[in-house]
Amino acid sequence: MMEFKQASEYYYSMTEKEKTELIDNLTESLMFEKEEIREKILGYLKQVDTGLEKNLRKRLRF
Repeated sequence: MMEFKQASEYYYSMTEKEKTELIDNLTESLMFEKEEIREKILGYLKQVDTGLEKNLRKRLRF
């Protein structure tokens, strides 16, 4: 999707360490949000990269 092209390009340019740190930070932040907010954010992140969204769901135990 065009709206997420720049975010996707940036995510793909990150090192594995940077991606891990991002996922750690997002997991920590999202675990305290209401389910509907988490779902909305996860939907946006899926547009960036499906692996990112799946990894976060796994960590959040969805």
